[in-house]
Amino acid sequence: MKHHFSEWGPQVTRRPPASIYSIPEEEFLTRLEAILTECEAPTPKALKQSGLSDYCGGGLNQIGMLIDAAEKCRERWPEDSFALCVAIKSVIKGTTPLPVEDLRRLVALIVSWPELDLTLMPVDEIVKHLERHFGAQPLPGDWHASIQRMHDLVHPSTPKKSKTVQNLLGRIQDLTNPAMLHRLKPDDGWADRMREDLEVLGDTERRQWEELLGHLSVVYPEPPATTWEVGESELQTDARDREAFWREQTITFLKRQPATQWLETLQHKVHEIGVDDFHRMRLAWLQAIPSTGKPTTISQFSLNRSILEGLLWSGWHSGDPDFAYAVGLAGVFMLRNNSPLLRPAVQVLHHVNALNSTEVLSYLLSQAKAAIQKDLIEEARGLIAERRGISAGELNDLALPDSNFTELGRRGEILSGYTAELVVQPGDKVELRWYKPNGDPQKSLPAKVKREFPAEVRKLKATIKEVKATLATARFRLESAPLARRSWTSEKWRTRYIDHPVAGLLARRLIWNIEQEGQRTAAIFHQDRFIDVHDQEVRLRDDARITLWHPIEASEEEIIGWQNWLFAHELTQPFKQAHREIYVITDAERATEVYSNRFAAHIMAQSHFRALAKTRGWTAPYLGHWDGCDDTSAKREIPEWGLRVHFDHDGFQTDLTDPLGRGLLYLTSNHVRFFELEGNTVVPLHDVPPIVFTELMRDVDLFVGVCSMGNDPNWGDHGPGQQARDYWCDYSFGALSDSACQRREFLKNLIPRLKIADRCSFDDRFLIVRGDIRTYRIHIGSSNIQREPDNRYLCIVPKGIQENHDVFLPFEGDTRLSVILSKAFLLANDTAIDDPTIVRQIQN
Repeated sequence: MKHHFSEWGPQVTRRPPASIYSIPEEEFLTRLEAILTECEAPTPKALKQSGLSDYCGGGLNQIGMLIDAAEKCRERWPEDSFALCVAIKSVIKGTTPLPVEDLRRLVALIVSWPELDLTLMPVDEIVKHLERHFGAQPLPGDWHASIQRMHDLVHPSTPKKSKTVQNLLGRIQDLTNPAMLHRLKPDDGWADRMREDLEVLGDTERRQWEELLGHLSVVYPEPPATTWEVGESELQTDARDREAFWREQTITFLKRQPATQWLETLQHKVHEIGVDDFHRMRLAWLQAIPSTGKPTTISQFSLNRSILEGLLWSGWHSGDPDFAYAVGLAGVFMLRNNSPLLRPAVQVLHHVNALNSTEVLSYLLSQAKAAIQKDLIEEARGLIAERRGISAGELNDLALPDSNFTELGRRGEILSGYTAELVVQPGDKVELRWYKPNGDPQKSLPAKVKREFPAEVRKLKATIKEVKATLATARFRLESAPLARRSWTSEKWRTRYIDHPVAGLLARRLIWNIEQEGQRTAAIFHQDRFIDVHDQEVRLRDDARITLWHPIEASEEEIIGWQNWLFAHELTQPFKQAHREIYVITDAERATEVYSNRFAAHIMAQSHFRALAKTRGWTAPYLGHWDGCDDTSAKREIPEWGLRVHFDHDGFQTDLTDPLGRGLLYLTSNHVRFFELEGNTVVPLHDVPPIVFTELMRDVDLFVGVCSMGNDPNWGDHGPGQQARDYWCDYSFGALSDSACQRREFLKNLIPRLKIADRCSFDDRFLIVRGDIRTYRIHIGSSNIQREPDNRYLCIVPKGIQENHDVFLPFEGDTRLSVILSKAFLLANDTAIDDPTIVRQIQN
């Protein structure tokens, strides 16, 4: 019997450690017989003492011996089903497919019993193994008598048949039922759509389709050219060696392809039906997967899952972008429902010839959360890059989908005379607008369109998510471009970014270095041309080389010039570039030489920290009470510079606990250190390239600034422990961090431009706002507030502030700055505040 693709992982045979599986067969059977003689019935504990449970993990070569043990139980207690039950459960426990002959022996053993106790006998597990082996094909004729006997034993086993028993009886009957469609599980989705599409066909055509689906349900790969045998000692080598080993296995897995014989049979059956009809029906079924209401039909083993796997592999060399897109959306559904079909979906996307396969894999990667899922998708993308002969960075550029946008940030589509328009708004908001046939706006989805074009409407809504993911991905890659040492030719840069209908929304608002004729000029794309900081046009040559401009490489005069240019032209950058914080080595760091204490001794919320670190490309362990916390460093690798950075942190014990009991709520920050990428050699800080140092220290400053408990305005009311309260006070109103100091300088430049300028002033750490009732001090680091004259804390929760001030900001992404400005506008007009919780604090 050929196994399914999803059961063909990396071809590795692990040798069991000798200390566990060294009991000879004769000795094992002697032990078991002794236990059977001494016990009234072999309990699980007794069987474990015999060594039975050890042999259960030993692989397929132990199954026959275990069935022998089960038969001995049958001989010793002919009237007791419990002994037999325990042995059989030990034999078939787990998901490893049993050999057909051993499975046949088990069925014979079960049906030889005069009656079955379903509360003890693992009939359900045996049926699962049979379903796994034979998939869509009915059982061979020589199995029918045994299966009918099993059905007859189950049927009278309970006077009142529960829903579970009725379902089991139906599954047993289905094993010998030749009707394919009858055995599909209802799923409120693609399988129901398949059944509806095929039941209306004539008998001959429906029979051809059922034969094709039966073939799809047993897809199998070409046998591997090589197998590996790995012992315990090999797997206890260096972690990096193990990582390389499993990476090699993943690549081998991704390169597997369906067996030639299976493909030839598939091609023959598809031609019998009609190639166009098959492609049309397959696409419709794949597009219906995300609407499946019962995801267990593709997460647990079932006929549905087997057929769907075959449908995926039937297009493994397809050049149709619609097929690749449908597989991608189905992959997202599988990913979210933890279906094993995610693996073949990624395999197929790696093999297809569709040009949008990299775009689809990138979108799938943006939706993945588990590291094992991300690793699989990343390897698939890497193999595509290798096959196309391009770098990973170039593949990332090509993988940015245009989502069929025909102009910058805009796409239109006509359905039943109505026009659907997708428009990207500031802040990466994507709106779906409808217009009537006469051009007037339509407030909601037209009923006619909803009725006649449900698939197209679903696709438009999916496009909104895709565009948002594209913008987020492009923003991160552009922001990371200097760290990744990216550069482009002028032609590729214009095609992939400036003229890209989605990514161009970001790229046109950034400053770029243009290197040509031996000179480097900083320029920005404005009003359909490139201009420098003095508004002089920069003509781009074909041989120009383009990199992203970074302030660490610019003079102070140039930085200020670009900051003023942004204000003068009221252009908002997608992230801080001209106003980006710069971090250089301090004297204290030169003294410590190999580590920085700049961001040590902060208390951070662990869940917020790990989530934010993930978005910035870091990996952080989850610390809890359950282990020794040996690995307490967040890490990020920078392979382009041959470096790795560690941000050390430890658990912080408080009286507060995670309500879900999943780990520590808070962490305390410690050193920042740099290492060589390979190995554990520490790199002195003065040897770290300035661009690497500033960007990674900026990340750490961001982690502390966003995740510090000092940002919680209510902490003073419930914070446990004097240490935590002292920290909260110091952070809330103490010395400013590097990023806060630069925020203060920006505010000093911005405030004179605002209508509340005459009510604002500054001291070292505070923006001072004069209201009509009181004067207030807003800390520029934490945004917490003190009221004068007694400097009492004034609690205003940011989510309760209405951001109704009309203030131009030359960059996106600084939430703390927005909160400070919102509070300043609110308090400058304190007589108009109507929130009773704030009014009581002000008037008290």
